Amino acid sequence: MSIKGPHTVIHPSCHIGQFVVLQRGIILQENVKVWHNTLIRDNTVVEHDAVIGDHVYIGQGVTIGPQTHIFSQSHITAYMTIKEKVFIGPMFCSMNDPHMAFLRNNDPDIKAPCILKGARIAARVTVMPGVTIGENAVVGANSLVTKDIPEGELWFGQPARFIKKVSKREWL
Repeated sequence: MSIKGPHTVIHPSCHIGQFVVLQRGIILQENVKVWHNTLIRDNTVVEHDAVIGDHVYIGQGVTIGPQTHIFSQSHITAYMTIKEKVFIGPMFCSMNDPHMAFLRNNDPDIKAPCILKGARIAARVTVMPGVTIGENAVVGANSLVTKDIPEGELWFGQPARFIKKVSKREWL
């Protein structure tokens, strides 16, 4: 493990794998697990009981909520917010590059995506700048998410489209 800079706080109950790089200002709360070959950039907070898989890149200023699982080879773009109990499958990619804005609405002030409580995202999903994935929403594998997904809906495809409502019995 490599820690660069002051003001990094790692709770003693955390598990940190080999070849993990933590830049300055990182906060890892109780029982966080970070697996091998992961990079977490400046001023990121990972809340209690979260799990970060191996070979994950997490940009600066990210907040990851409690009991969230981010699986291997995922890319979490800078300034993203991921709320509690979110499941993100392997090879997820989020974007905040304003040069990609033409895919949404030509807005030069694009913000990082936001994933709300209990959302479940399958493998190889890409989320474009400024998109919000609602509470308890589900995104199918290999989807390209170009617009907001409302609470409790299943979306799938390239681009992702509404498929059906998620039963409230399946909500977290």
